[in-house]
Amino acid sequence: MEAFDFDKTLTKKDTLFGFYKAVHGGGWRFESKRLALLAFAVLYKLKVLSNTGLKKAGVWLFLKGTTQETIASCAERYAQSVEWNALYHNHFLRLPASERVVVSASLEEYLLPLFPDNLVFGSQLRYRNGRVAGLQRNLYGAAKVALLKQQGLDSFEAVYSDSMVDTPLFSLGKKTFRVEGDRVTEIEAGV
Repeated sequence: MEAFDFDKTLTKKDTLFGFYKAVHGGGWRFESKRLALLAFAVLYKLKVLSNTGLKKAGVWLFLKGTTQETIASCAERYAQSVEWNALYHNHFLRLPASERVVVSASLEEYLLPLFPDNLVFGSQLRYRNGRVAGLQRNLYGAAKVALLKQQGLDSFEAVYSDSMVDTPLFSLGKKTFRVEGDRVTEIEAGV
């Protein structure tokens, strides 16, 4: 079995902000919220705000109050717009679905329509009365490993990611690969 991060590992670019836009729509209200998210991103870069704090801010700005049905229908449509990279086309698709695990900080709401036949773990939204109320789980960094181990998945033939934030995930791979654009480079296992 092989484990794959999602954003910029199987795709050409990050997808979360695109999902925010797909759900919220464009216009001046979207642009004003985009500026607010930029301010939160600066706080994240300055290490004043955690990755989870940044994701919570994005969910609050763009998704809070949206119905679960709207999220699901937008996820189905958004899934059709994802741009795949060479690793996805040349390796991921060639593996049997039973041999692939996608583990990502991206939201499960749009990962599940993309990978209906695969084992998928992602960040999750929290719903109250059928509407988005916040972030339930941020599957980022070491949280990926903790969840995989809870599921009995503690060793993989290969692990692929674009980010060294996934160093804990790399520790589960017999082989580990860093993805940069369409280039895939093997790195020392357990880095």
